[in-house]
Amino acid sequence: MDENALKKAIERYHDHSILLEKQGGPSANGELFEELIGLMEDILAWFGLPPTGDNQDLLESLAAERLVPADIIITLLKKKASGVPNLSPLEHLATGIANRESPFNVLPAMGFSTHVYTLYLYDIALKHHEALIPVYNELYRSQKYLNEIGKLDIEAKKLKSSGLRFLSGFLQRSLE
Repeated sequence: MDENALKKAIERYHDHSILLEKQGGPSANGELFEELIGLMEDILAWFGLPPTGDNQDLLESLAAERLVPADIIITLLKKKASGVPNLSPLEHLATGIANRESPFNVLPAMGFSTHVYTLYLYDIALKHHEALIPVYNELYRSQKYLNEIGKLDIEAKKLKSSGLRFLSGFLQRSLE
């Protein structure tokens, strides 16, 4: 994508943001919301920035109201990108844990999604610093199973509310 295409993407991002807000937000138009997220990720990727919460907030604050021209947004994002340290995913995790940073910033910077399971793993690393490498390995291995893990989480919550007293023990035995 060249700089003109980038400017158009920023303008589309703005237009989609306004339209989504008028339609009642993400729950009212999930397809438009997904398109908006894709635009955000494409714009940030153009600068080599990961889709962390901080970077998303920055783009959103700059582009949402169209008060800031696309040229200035591009300049500010270039400046932000020039200050991003080039860390390995494991270094991102170690730094994030040491500084008790939000997983919504650390996981995307590592290249991982913020999924119920990856958030759980991050929490383990926060509580047990010695588990950093096993948590990193699990983050990496779990990527192709996140959809199934999410479904399992939803179904487990449904079953838990059924009042079955011995279900937890049964599930634990099934995993052994």
